[in-house]
Amino acid sequence: MPQMLTFPKRDVPLHIACQIRSYQRMQWPQSFSSAGKIWDLSPAAQRGTVFVFMEDETLLSHVEVNQRPLELHGTRLNVYGISSVFTYPPQRGRGLAAQLVGAASEYIRGSDADVAMLFCGERVSSLYRRCGWKHITPPRIMFGPLHAPQEYRDVLMMLFVSPLGQRMLEALSSQPLHVGERTW
Repeated sequence: MPQMLTFPKRDVPLHIACQIRSYQRMQWPQSFSSAGKIWDLSPAAQRGTVFVFMEDETLLSHVEVNQRPLELHGTRLNVYGISSVFTYPPQRGRGLAAQLVGAASEYIRGSDADVAMLFCGERVSSLYRRCGWKHITPPRIMFGPLHAPQEYRDVLMMLFVSPLGQRMLEALSSQPLHVGERTW
């Protein structure tokens, strides 16, 4: 029977961290240009929260919640994000990712977030809509170096958590938001 577990990222047991990273390296190879360490232990990388479904010692499904402060129109926002949503292929179709996304979304709603973002393809956007996320168009999100940013071109989904975050919807549609070197 699968068991849902939640960890601060800094406390993810190594046997789970290795399984998470192994899947990420296969699914998103562009994010891993060098071999490096299996798990990023830097303070910035350790602020996240990890949601997993495990069966004994085997990872079945994963979602990570990240956070970072961002500024839009001179207003500092506490922005959370969901990233690295996956289920190993033999476990797909069981609703595991939907349950993890639901738990992560509730975690964000109960946090100090102003807004939350996630980036996905159209094919999976309905999963996030079922958990209360809204599709934002146009997605005026920039990432990469400030001197040469790229515009994110796929689906942007958001949760507007606080009153301040809800007021930022209009600002987001009129001005791009630079989210840092990478999306989530």
